[in-house]
Amino acid sequence: MTEIHYLEKKPLPFMAFYTLAPPPDLRPFVRFFWVFELNGISSAGVPYVYRSMADGCPELLFHYKGLFRGVSSSVGSSRMTLHAQSSRFARYQIQEDFGIFGAYLYPFATEALLGIPADALSGLEMSLEDLLGRPGRVLEETLLDCGTQWERYQALSRFLRAAARRRRPAGEPIHECVKKVIEQHGAVDINRLAEEQNLSVRQFQRKFRKAAGYNPKLYARILRFMEVASRNRADFSSLTALAYAHAYYDQSHFIHEFREFSGYTPREFFSGTPEGREWLTG
Repeated sequence: MTEIHYLEKKPLPFMAFYTLAPPPDLRPFVRFFWVFELNGISSAGVPYVYRSMADGCPELLFHYKGLFRGVSSSVGSSRMTLHAQSSRFARYQIQEDFGIFGAYLYPFATEALLGIPADALSGLEMSLEDLLGRPGRVLEETLLDCGTQWERYQALSRFLRAAARRRRPAGEPIHECVKKVIEQHGAVDINRLAEEQNLSVRQFQRKFRKAAGYNPKLYARILRFMEVASRNRADFSSLTALAYAHAYYDQSHFIHEFREFSGYTPREFFSGTPEGREWLTG
């Protein structure tokens, strides 16, 4: 059920990242839960900067220790936030030890569980209280009372399970299409997906956007980028080979799209340790 990775990389004294499989009844909506902790930031003498990149799935985040701030903003984050699927990158920093418990969702889960279509949230980051009102505030207070990861896992699962019971979401064919694009890292034929759904391309695009937050073409591009960014430098002989293996037309296309979604060129990203990505293995 649990996949655990502990990383210790200088100059950060101790870092831990691990994932937790969701309960079976939540698997249609939750891809996994995760925990990310870093201790020893104060002794390192410099703030820790985390860079989020384009991502096709939203996350519910609970900051149980420490609180990040946007680098370009002096406004602090809420303890309990929703980071929706995004086509852009953002930077955050913190000068104290931190711990985050998160739920990585399918994009259609926001409508199925919270009643908000994915395309109404794309690119947004907001507190759960602002999004849901009192239920969001109550969930934050509940999680603040939890002392262990297992208690947080149980509390957030109960919240999502109760949301599912209230809305009684039924699986929709378009959800399976979104999952297929995710599972195949964007390497899909959009016209064929529309045909499989017995929909015109325009009808399919409208339904897909509502469920995934973006039109199928952009969503597939984001998923392809995510797959490339997850690769280990030892897995490919050159950046050109990596680009062609993932159906980029040429190096210029590859560089432009990678910079758009991450803020880095591929060479910058793969030549060292990218900002805030130390938790990745390899």
